[in-house]
Amino acid sequence: MWRPEDRKLSDEMMSYWTNFARSGDPNGPGLPEWPKDGKDDSLIHLDSTITSGPDTLRPRYEFLLEGMPPFHF
Repeated sequence: MWRPEDRKLSDEMMSYWTNFARSGDPNGPGLPEWPKDGKDDSLIHLDSTITSGPDTLRPRYEFLLEGMPPFHF
């Protein structure tokens, strides 16, 4: 069953995707700031209340990058 906070998060996510498709930037009026990649270690936390903050779990997973070849498009 959908709760009101589920619908709110869905609406906010659709707004982020629409903004990104339109301009290449997910941010827009009335939305919590989506931090730019590489600016610092901040990332978006998608939950019933959207916040951004430091990536506190990054060290736990950095070992996965060790020994991997660089990624190129």
